[in-house]
Amino acid sequence: MHPSRAVSSVGAVLTALPLVLGALVAPTIAPPAAAAGQTVLASPQPLPTAQVDGIVLDQAVVGNTVYVVGEFKSARPAGAAAGENESPRYNAMAFDITTGALLDWAPKVNSRVTAVEASADGSTIYLGGNFTSVNDETTYRVAAVDAAGGVGQRVGLGSGALA
Repeated sequence: MHPSRAVSSVGAVLTALPLVLGALVAPTIAPPAAAAGQTVLASPQPLPTAQVDGIVLDQAVVGNTVYVVGEFKSARPAGAAAGENESPRYNAMAFDITTGALLDWAPKVNSRVTAVEASADGSTIYLGGNFTSVNDETTYRVAAVDAAGGVGQRVGLGSGALA
């Protein structure tokens, strides 16, 4: 046998040894069960997610509320079949992350919304996109909307920058 082959064979065995030993030990190691009162970090259960009739381009989470933006005209709660329990939503909507229920927050945005961000205190939701009006008021591409009711607020970016 050539000396380089011997070194190569020894190297292969040394490389594979930790993998083989790890496979033998791994089945005996089980993750600890969560103690009473501890939060489980991962859930095998799917999150209930509201459905839209178009595309979602961005989302922001504030507490249990998910603010969703994109290009769509209606939404339905988690678990509802297409065409059932649909509600008008014009490119922006919110739902409860724990139940998938649609929330009343539904500003009427006349075109695609590509970005959504919440203020630091979560009281204002900022929208960005290709729109020219929010809630039938002229605003160009940037808007601020009240997180509680979807009412437009002044953004302070100059003319046409209010929702």
